[in-house]
Amino acid sequence: MIQLSGAGKRFGHKLLFQNADWLVTPQDRIGLVGANGTGKSTLMKILAGLETLDYGAITVAKGISAGYLPQDGLTLSGRTVFAECLAVFDELRALEGEM
Repeated sequence: MIQLSGAGKRFGHKLLFQNADWLVTPQDRIGLVGANGTGKSTLMKILAGLETLDYGAITVAKGISAGYLPQDGLTLSGRTVFAECLAVFDELRALEGEM
């Protein structure tokens, strides 16, 4: 379970969200959709513990963790995010082939 209570965040003078209440349970599957600059990445960074809320609270149940894979720099490789994730196994596959 992840819960936001009365959460708010600004980016400079821009208000991203205010007084947000959100509960995510283990059964939930979430799609986070919005226009550029609306706070999607910032919210993911908050959930992953990389940024903090300006006000409000976040509660994460014991044993729960959130990961965040930024897309910055991935365009330099010419691969999609999915292909980039799969690429980490290339070296392992090569080693298996040598065995």
